[in-house]
Amino acid sequence: MHAPPGAEALPALQYDRELLGIIARNMRRLGGPHADFDDLVQKALLETHRSLPTFRGECHLQTFLYSICYRVWIHHLRWRSRFLRRFVLSDEGVLPEQIDSRNPAELLAYRQRYSELYGALDMLPAPMRAVVVLHDLDELELEEIAEIVEANVHTVRSRLRHGRQKLRTILEKKALREGHK
Repeated sequence: MHAPPGAEALPALQYDRELLGIIARNMRRLGGPHADFDDLVQKALLETHRSLPTFRGECHLQTFLYSICYRVWIHHLRWRSRFLRRFVLSDEGVLPEQIDSRNPAELLAYRQRYSELYGALDMLPAPMRAVVVLHDLDELELEEIAEIVEANVHTVRSRLRHGRQKLRTILEKKALREGHK
């Protein structure tokens, strides 16, 4: 494996673990509690190993890795969309990662909010979802996001505004439906 500039000092095993950790966090942020999470991480890791020799250090390593995870995630969404059009599937609810909590009620509330958020994010078009996640959850700058999603900054800003509006509308409608039950 070719390490990016500055990674020579890290032992190879430690570097691989750190790289895996970054990729797993990126895929968790993009995909949420997804049944195919492990497969997506593996695909992103393989793509990272293939792409690292092309990394020239013109951007942050984190930005480079986000762009790889984003492409893997978008490819998966497109494949899933085509698959679901052909077959009828039921999405089983996948709980978020285990949290160390002594209060079962708090743990349940957290899991419910987490699932609701990613359920609402799932309803956004993929380009909007990516921008909202990268900006609002991962706190990346608009310029970095533009590089990751291969769009200009004005497009990213527009996707962020429209994505937030749609997300708010989806969550408000869900809250109203649950309030009337």
